[in-house]
Formats: sequence, structure tokens, C-alpha cells
Amino acid sequence: YRHMKKIFLSLLLIALTLNLLSQENLTSLMKERDEYYFQIEGVEDYDVKEIASLVSIDKIFDDKIIAYANGKQYERLVSMGVTPLLLTPPSMLHEYVMYDGKCRDDYNWDQYPTYEAYESMMYEFAEKNPDKCSLIELGILESGRKILVARINNGVTENKPKFLYLSTIHGDETTGYIMMLRLIDHLLNNVELPEVKKVLDNLDIFICPNANPDGTYYSGNHTVYGSRRYNADGIDMNRNYPDYINGDHPDYNDYAAETEMFMKFADDYQFTMSATYHGGAELINYPWDNNYQRHADDEWWKFVSREYATLAQENDGNYMTDMNNGITNGADWYVIEGSRQDYMNYYQQCRELTIECSLQKCPPAYELPDFWNYNYN
Repeated sequence: YRHMKKIFLSLLLIALTLNLLSQENLTSLMKERDEYYFQIEGVEDYDVKEIASLVSIDKIFDDKIIAYANGKQYERLVSMGVTPLLLTPPSMLHEYVMYDGKCRDDYNWDQYPTYEAYESMMYEFAEKNPDKCSLIELGILESGRKILVARINNGVTENKPKFLYLSTIHGDETTGYIMMLRLIDHLLNNVELPEVKKVLDNLDIFICPNANPDGTYYSGNHTVYGSRRYNADGIDMNRNYPDYINGDHPDYNDYAAETEMFMKFADDYQFTMSATYHGGAELINYPWDNNYQRHADDEWWKFVSREYATLAQENDGNYMTDMNNGITNGADWYVIEGSRQDYMNYYQQCRELTIECSLQKCPPAYELPDFWNYNYN
């Protein structure tokens, strides 16, 4: 994967096209999951904006659209005369090695935690480092799973810019989930490093490793296999925020419980900057997502995005090279409505960008340390 991106892409497209399951079996599977993952060929034959208003477009390349939909969205799409090709869900392309929370000293970040291990790890960060870390519970979902945030600093919070790291708003995009857990661990246990001390002394840092645990653990707390993009209510939370062009509910859904938690969180803490980690591509996506007009600080956005991509490429020249060598304006990639990034920038005056950190949404666990190395700097 690391050095053979083009070959991997070709093999992935072949696998998706041939499918690991027949269309009949996929139809049954996706009806049961209430989440459809599919490809539409012949982009020029369709109104992409109209399709984007019906389903969650994931990527557009060549003449193809890759997208997700819940059952109702999929039915509306088919009723338009579109004939999608169902694809094997990204979280069902591999088996996943899971960590049960035991033998912590032997854990090398090359396994996915069970939900219980994740929750235990988050509480333990705060319990073992009370001078540097506190745990914030944004809320408990109907499933009993929690939205958790670690707050990290040197004990002083006054007059410091607040920086938010957030990952896995799409439940099947799991690379950032583990990177954020590892970032918390690294900041708390390596204060002697100059770069860590500088961060702790000068910033008030908030890290939410998993913004959609119901999606990640859709198949059960014991595995990430079968994780899905949407939350438990079939909502894409990166289309679920107020939109300054398209209104309060651009996806025609009520706000998800998670969305309400994060909007209140932003109101309460007034973040200066934020980075949200996704998967499925390797690039930095900066505002705006909902229209082609350039942000007032477009040159600054390009500067910081290029800085991140360049640092990542120093670890592997084939990493973080999608679109414009690793960066893109959101709308130039494809236009979406109700994105979290646009909400945070416009309504909360927080400079938030989106970091697509792995080509595979839910990569094999043994690859996870590589992404830490790519993104560390």
C-alpha cells in the first residue's frame, strides 16, 4: 500500500467492480444494514448536484460517482431512473484484529480497540494524568455509547487558543480514530520532547477520537468489521449541520443527537482552530464545501494545507498526493451541503479544515502505525 498506490487503486477498483458478493446478496445485505454503498457510471449523463442532494457522494473520479445512501435515499435515487452498481462496503474488505484493553504495555497501536477498550482508555488517560488531562462527556447515545473528548494542556487554560481534533464522524473511516488515541497518549507521556512541551505550554487541546461510535461499532462493540458511514439513525453527520446557503436542515433531517452535542460543544468552548480526520482519500480539504466562492482567507488556507501535506510527504513521497498534490478547495473536489467544516467556519468563526488521511477507509490494523508516522510532524 505505502509505495504502490496506483497498483492498489487499480486492484481496489477491480475488486469493487467484480464485488466480493453478488448484486443479489449485496442488495439483501444493504437492506438489512439500511446503508447502500454503490457506484454510478456515466457522470456526464446525470445532474451531479441533484444526485448530491439525494445521497452522500463519497468521491467522483473519471466518469464514476461513489456514494452512500440509506434505504429511503436509495429508493428515491432508483426512482429517478439511476441504475447503481452495489459495491462491497469498505469495512467488509478485511478482517480486523481487535484489542480488548488488556496488557496495555504490549499494545502497539496496531489493533483496533473494542468499544469497551476505547472507553476504558479514555477514562484512564484522565485518571493517570490529572495534571494534564481531563475527560469531557458530551453525551450518551441511545446505544449507551458515549461521545468523549480528552482535554489536554499544562494545567493552564487561560488566554490560550483552543484547538480541536475530531475524527470518524463517518463511522467506517477509522484511521484517524486510532491516530487521535495515539496522539492523546503521546502528548501525555512524552512531555520531555520539545515539540510536545511547546504544544502543551501554548495550546488548550481537545481531542475526540470517535465522533460516531454507533457507526464504527455498528456490528457490535467487539469489532469494527461491518462499520458504516451513517449514525444509528441513518444520518450522514457531515451533511447534517446548518448551512449558510442552504438553510438550517440542508439534508431535510432533524439534527442528529451527535450533531446537537457538537454544536453545543462549539458554543461552549469557542474553538480557534480545528481539524477533522476522514478517510477514503489522502488530501487536505479547506473551505468552502458548499459553493465555489473563495474563502476570504483562501491564500492562508492554501498555505497551511500545503504545509501539512509537505510534512506528510517527507515521510513517504507517495502519501497525501491526491488532487492538487495533497490539497484541495472543498467545492473544487465536489460540492456538498451541511458540512461540519462550513458550519464551524461560518457560524462558529473557527478555522476548521478536513484531513483525508488514508486511501482505505478502514485499513487493516497492521497498517495503522504507518499513518501515525506519516502524520506525526
